[in-house]
Amino acid sequence: MAASRLVLPARRLLTSTGAALATPKAPSLSPAPKLTTLKNGLRVATQETPFKTATYGLFVDAGSRFETPETNGTAHFLEHLAFKGTKKRTQYDLELEVERMGALMNAFTSREQTVYFMKAHTADSELVLDFLSDIMLNSQFHNEAVEMERKTILTEMKFVNYQKEELVLDNLHYVAFRDTPLGWPILGPEENVKRIMRKDLNDYIARYYRGPRMVFVASGGVRHDDMVALADRYFGALPAADIVPPYSKCPFQAGEYRMPDSEEPLAHIAIAVEGVGWSHPDYFNLMVAINLIGSFDINQGTGQRITSQLAKATLADGLAEKYMSYLTSYTDTGVLGIFATTPADALPMFVDEFRRTWRALEHATPEDVERARAQALAMLLFEVDGTTMNCLELGRHLLTYGKHLTLAEIAARVEAVTVEDVRNAVRKYMLNKPTAISSYGAIENFPTMSAFKDGI
Repeated sequence: MAASRLVLPARRLLTSTGAALATPKAPSLSPAPKLTTLKNGLRVATQETPFKTATYGLFVDAGSRFETPETNGTAHFLEHLAFKGTKKRTQYDLELEVERMGALMNAFTSREQTVYFMKAHTADSELVLDFLSDIMLNSQFHNEAVEMERKTILTEMKFVNYQKEELVLDNLHYVAFRDTPLGWPILGPEENVKRIMRKDLNDYIARYYRGPRMVFVASGGVRHDDMVALADRYFGALPAADIVPPYSKCPFQAGEYRMPDSEEPLAHIAIAVEGVGWSHPDYFNLMVAINLIGSFDINQGTGQRITSQLAKATLADGLAEKYMSYLTSYTDTGVLGIFATTPADALPMFVDEFRRTWRALEHATPEDVERARAQALAMLLFEVDGTTMNCLELGRHLLTYGKHLTLAEIAARVEAVTVEDVRNAVRKYMLNKPTAISSYGAIENFPTMSAFKDGI
């Protein structure tokens, strides 16, 4: 049950390479979510479906962005230790209880949120809430468990370096948001992981695990009133005062991070400009614009129906093994760009083709925008397919927007994006803007920062 490091709240919008589609309509698969706020500020949201299972999630408005240079890594360390024993359950008891329920449990930490969730039979709803409240509020953090998890995280840090995409994108954040919390790694630096102690973990819980900073979500065969009553029973004692100051600004900066490796045969690169936050008026305009870049993976059998110009050139000339365009958003800023894995000799040609495609976006046609709208909406529909994704999306919405955006609302916003909206967003955010680049591997042919002094 080791906690996993997923990229969910800070969503990377992966784009499609499929042929032009009719814009999909947002289905009405279940009643609208219901929301109740407890006296201590904890929000309880449910989305009721006819299923006999449900996904239950606890969302905390706290992640690595709230840390200091001295405490960086604490949120992730805490998430790992949540499964190591409480005042009334040993680690063995926790694991056995999950197995007896036939439940699935996981957790993840991002730069702005921490999430714990379980999927279980609805007959076990009360047991699930008892379980979640126990691991979140009553973990013991025994010295032996802390030391064992410290070793696990130090090993995980070495493993991350073998995940080329994660390594390059983490380094991109480091250079783009350097000297600010968004630039720090979620796992924290090695020296911090080596010195985090039980007191640091308890201090973190006391500061951030408070009613107004938390959301409980249940999606599946549950009744709203039942979930409100259970949430009040198990989380009603959470402190009601939010003592955390607002986010500090994290300005985007131009710069580069290069990691040449003579033993790596491929080049792994990321190129990005500043994006926008979740609730920014241009969020959906940029979502549609970035879909025009498309994505490509040589192992996914893409054929002649590719519509992205960059993907067409990549396939025809063997410019890359894969690439993905992405929009990663945070509360008040974001990252907009591309990650690619290319053969070393093809790297300059891929970068040139990417830059041509990027610059051409300001001349997007109505057909281009219609296709990109369809792809963006299809991806959003895929992301809420099932109780677990519904739960995660609903919780994220409540923390980032302060309300739930229905599929119909999202579809309306995507479909409202016009050709001029896309062109204006491209000119405003994507052309001649400070650029951050990150690279690893066979990168001797990757342009230096001077080539991006005027933007992408």
